[in-house]
Amino acid sequence: SETSIPVQFDLEQNYPNPFNPVTEIGFSIAQPSDVRLAVYNILGKEVKTLVNGFRKFGVYTVRWDGTDNNGVKLASGIYIYMLESRHNGESQLRTPPHDLGEVEVLFEPVLEAALLVIVSATDVARELRALTARLGLAAVLVEPRAPRIRAGDRTLGWEVADDVEGLALDERSTVVFTDHDAPGLATMLAYVLRSPAGFIGVMGSRRHIGPYVDELRAMGFDEADLERIRSPLGLDLGGRTPEEIALSIAAGLVASRHGRDGGWLHTGR
Repeated sequence: SETSIPVQFDLEQNYPNPFNPVTEIGFSIAQPSDVRLAVYNILGKEVKTLVNGFRKFGVYTVRWDGTDNNGVKLASGIYIYMLESRHNGESQLRTPPHDLGEVEVLFEPVLEAALLVIVSATDVARELRALTARLGLAAVLVEPRAPRIRAGDRTLGWEVADDVEGLALDERSTVVFTDHDAPGLATMLAYVLRSPAGFIGVMGSRRHIGPYVDELRAMGFDEADLERIRSPLGLDLGGRTPEEIALSIAAGLVASRHGRDGGWLHTGR
């Protein structure tokens, strides 16, 4: 079931506990998200999937009758349930009761990797993927020009798509355009601007992207929308090679993730 009051990401203590034959588990999400709620035995084996799919923001309650995924009644004992979501949540330490007393359980929201979309198969794009591979991002290369995709591109740990449309962009998503001459750039930018993507960047000078900005204005985007586009892109490291340019972009992404401007920590004496 669902109520209409949106609240923060939260996982409630089931009630009643202990239970026989049915218990209810409440959870809430503050943003639309893919959600998965499952029950595990004390060995860590999943025994029941209660929720697995997209949910709007709000407060939810699900009922569990103590059966597994095959409908077989499980033996009495201690079971742990875990909620997974694409969006941020806070760890919580709870002390649920059971037949033998109490046990402290850490409820840790498990987040899917944030999405990094790199548009155009350029040398900078390849270097950027290499630099961000260990940052915990799920990467997608978007390149509508099939001849530009090299055989080795599919081994770099990113998915390959031919369009940004259809990608599930959310507030944690980053979209980086690495070729200001790519065909359909304004159309792709328009799609991304209509999404809640948290970071949108385009390589190139203001002169290079000026015509695309004019197209976007003609499509109805206002100045607040256009301010979301970061261009020129990256921290001012003075780099000129693809490796150095990718490093400046990657450093900028890390700074943005933590709300920093990327300046030197040393400020003199």
